[in-house]
Parts: sequence; C-alpha cells; structure tokens
Amino acid sequence: MKAGVLPPALTGDAQGVRKVRFATASDGWAFGPQLWSTHDGGRSWRQVPEPGPVSDVEASGGVAYAIVAIAAGSFMRNPPEDWAPEGWTPSATQLSQRTDRDYTLAQSLKTGQWWAICALMSINTMAGLSIVSQASPIFQEMGKASAAAAAPPPTAA
Repeated sequence: MKAGVLPPALTGDAQGVRKVRFATASDGWAFGPQLWSTHDGGRSWRQVPEPGPVSDVEASGGVAYAIVAIAAGSFMRNPPEDWAPEGWTPSATQLSQRTDRDYTLAQSLKTGQWWAICALMSINTMAGLSIVSQASPIFQEMGKASAAAAAPPPTAA
C-alpha cells in the first residue's frame, strides 16, 4: 500500500487493527495482521514489511516460551524422601501445617484453594502485562527515558 493512505484495518476493513500505540505525538504503530507505522501523528501510514503476519511473530514468541518452560521443567525433580537442608528442623507450627495427602488433578479441581490460586495467578499475570504495556509512559513520566528511548522498536524486515 502507498504511503499516505490509511491502512484498510483502520478504516473498517474486516482484518482490523488490534492495537494502536504512539511512542511520541508523531511516532506510532498500528498492530493487526500487518504492522503499520506513522511518523506524522497518524496523517499517513506505511506498512512495515515483514516476513509474515504480525500474528506469526507473536505465535513464534509463544512457541519459544513453551519450549523454554518445558525444557526448564524437565530438570525439576522432587527431592529424596525425608530430605531437608542440613541443620534444619521444622518448628511445631510448620509441622502442624503439613498435609499427608496428595491430590489428583480431579480432586484439586473440586477445592476452593485450587480456584483461588488460579484467580490469583490470573490477576498476577494481568497486572504484569498491564505494567509491561505501560512501561514506556511510566519511564517517560519518571524522567528515566526519553520517548524515543522508551518506545518499542518497529519489527525488522
């Protein structure tokens, strides 16, 4: 598409832009199936050439995360039975809080604690993502970075 023409996704075409972000009053990006950039406050847009749709880049990030998580998890093992750090003895309170029951997934799903942990982790994840999405304005407001330094870089072709 030619420069100076609004991306079809911004004008109501079916593909749609999922997010528009401006690092400064003039520099911004529109994220959807394609990546668009503007350097004049949105009066004109240029499509940023990419090897594939932006969603492919996002999906590959998720795949990479899954590979790292699975690889890291494969090294985790339960300690030997009755193992404890050298010199440590549990207090009476710690002993009273122990359980002698292991839960299956089906049993866990029937407990309130399971759902409380799920809710807590979901809120934690949303809070983390919210902070990450606002990192640029936060750093700019704190005076720790200029708008150009705090802006996300456009995806390279």
